[in-house]
Amino acid sequence: MFASAKVGRSLSKEAYKAEVEDLRTQLLEAQIAAREHDIPVYVIIAGMEGTGKGEVVNALDEWLDARGVNVYAFWEETDDERLRPRSWRFWRAMPARGEIGVFFGGWYLWPIEEGFANDWDEANIDQCMRSVRDLERMLINDGAVIVKCWYHFSEEVQR
Repeated sequence: MFASAKVGRSLSKEAYKAEVEDLRTQLLEAQIAAREHDIPVYVIIAGMEGTGKGEVVNALDEWLDARGVNVYAFWEETDDERLRPRSWRFWRAMPARGEIGVFFGGWYLWPIEEGFANDWDEANIDQCMRSVRDLERMLINDGAVIVKCWYHFSEEVQR
């Protein structure tokens, strides 16, 4: 359905321009198929700062049919969110069947940040990641498609 990602190689501007029209068409066809088959789609865009995540979200927003697509940013928790289970903030944003939810930040951001900040030990990170795995299994068992994109590029590679 989709062309495979070309990870680890540079793509010239000319090559990008030559491929972008076909990629946009494939993306719209996949969106239409998900809508026709009532498949909820979760696109998680996360990664290190300055890796182009915002540009990816903007491109998806531009390329996809806006009907049935919602973009959510998950950065700082609100006071209301802190009073509830961790997954609550994501539950409220779950796409309906046939719709696409683009999760800018996503449910991986918190455990990874806590792990890097050395605020958590391995047991805490493992527990949180088990919870994430359980959430994803539940969504997949219900027929969802989850697309996870983690961006970790040097500034040189981004160019």
